[in-house]
Amino acid sequence: DAGEYYLSVLVLEDGIDGSSSSGNYSQNGVADPATYKHDFVLRASSITGNAYGELIKSNPGDGFTVEKTYTISLDASWVDTYPVAIVWKKTTSGSPSYMYINAMKKK
Repeated sequence: DAGEYYLSVLVLEDGIDGSSSSGNYSQNGVADPATYKHDFVLRASSITGNAYGELIKSNPGDGFTVEKTYTISLDASWVDTYPVAIVWKKTTSGSPSYMYINAMKKK
């Protein structure tokens, strides 16, 4: 499919304490505030400059594949982290400007 395709790589974390005793991470308005955990928290990413990541290919043919390596620093205090790769397509007209195409997480 014609167009520009972008790749963003994110590091997410699950299981962050959101209980009423967790200070700044406390989540109000939940069914059980004593045991609430935050999931899918963005901790780091490959993104610089463009919110949708790196241009990987313009007008790829059928069956096109890409292999990339990214180095993203992790904080030792992060516990349940995992990478997520998202492919976006930049649209030439209409809204939104970028369309979600596919994603993969490795957990």
